[in-house]
Amino acid sequence: MQNPFYITLPYDDLNDSIAFANRCTNVPWANDPGYAGHCTDQAFSYMKNRWVAITGPNGSTCYGQIEDAGPSSGSLYHDSVYVFGATNARPVNKMFSGDPTQGAGMDVSPALNGCLGYADLDGDNDHVSWHFVDAIDVPAGPWTEIVTTSPVVLEVGTAPAAPTGVNATAGNATATLTWTAPPNGGSPITSYTITPHTGATNLTPTTITGTPPATSTSIPGLTNGTAYSGTRSARLGLNTGTEPLGDSTLAQTINVPATGTSTLTFWYQPHSADTGCSGASCSRDWMEGQIRSTTGTTLASLFKLNSNTGAWTQVTANLAAYKGQTITLWFNVHLNGPNPTDDTWMYLDDVALTTG
Repeated sequence: MQNPFYITLPYDDLNDSIAFANRCTNVPWANDPGYAGHCTDQAFSYMKNRWVAITGPNGSTCYGQIEDAGPSSGSLYHDSVYVFGATNARPVNKMFSGDPTQGAGMDVSPALNGCLGYADLDGDNDHVSWHFVDAIDVPAGPWTEIVTTSPVVLEVGTAPAAPTGVNATAGNATATLTWTAPPNGGSPITSYTITPHTGATNLTPTTITGTPPATSTSIPGLTNGTAYSGTRSARLGLNTGTEPLGDSTLAQTINVPATGTSTLTFWYQPHSADTGCSGASCSRDWMEGQIRSTTGTTLASLFKLNSNTGAWTQVTANLAAYKGQTITLWFNVHLNGPNPTDDTWMYLDDVALTTG
């Protein structure tokens, strides 16, 4: 259950990329017991459930817990000077207030509204004073009858499974493909990409979009009497919509033969509206591939970068170091949140293990 005495402040330390990057510098209790060591933990909030003491228009001091971020708009959810500053700064936000000199800097629940003596429900003409307090310093009152302890829960979809029941019917210089949509991994499937091959040559891909996309299409421009094959690539990341803070992953556990020379090959196609990077320099959005142990320990990096070339790129790796072992191939697109929205995604295709 949630404490009915709750507030919001304009510092979103999880979904705002600036607030997330600077929270261990800005948040005064970042190094306190229970908080220390979570600077890069994308499932941990330094703000949620924190106590605030508020003195209202009626002179009463009431207490509430932070539940969410606001009031603000656009890319202003990192107002550290107002939230944490010692100079009584006014909010950067200039909206949601009846006071022409400043915007709203806090939302309060109906329970706090009544406790503080607001003139009306929205309180856009009411003024308060407030400060953070430790839980041990919160006096007993109606605000301690139900105390919120639940953490932030991030819901990030995994990559969809591959389509099943794929069938191709030949026509005159065309082929009609049908398939069954796979489980979507928690996020709607918005497109399929089909790439015909003749021998080792990739032909022009066909992309089907929609919400959901159709599960059939016609591939034109083929040559009668020529053998073709086709693939459906897996998409990781987000190519449209509001960018979340989290990871879109795809993993496969394989057994590397104890004899012979085993080689891993795969192709990826990168797309991004974010800043390009490579390796350890990547701190915003990126895409990567790793070899991991079955317990999740990183054994080797196959690639890590951010790019918008849109070109299919092949990666080859010698797996001699893992002969006779069970390993996990792990692919990921990391997204750093919606401020600004700069979607990043990649297509993954033709993952193969050959032993000679």
